[in-house]
Amino acid sequence: MNDKVFYQIMLFYAVLTFFVGPKVSKMLKLDSKDPCMVGMVLGFIVSIILWKQFGYNMVYKGKSGY
Repeated sequence: MNDKVFYQIMLFYAVLTFFVGPKVSKMLKLDSKDPCMVGMVLGFIVSIILWKQFGYNMVYKGKSGY
């Protein structure tokens, strides 16, 4: 496992979940009580999808298991 790449990818996902998602949801002016929470959930879902598609292979490069 490449630790440096792992930490960079995890930092990207954290920024996506906790900063970009809420900012986008505020810009979209979603009709909910707490648009930041909606943004965090959407950011989390996008992060999980990106991890399964790209992040896992970038960190483990086809190695099986942890």
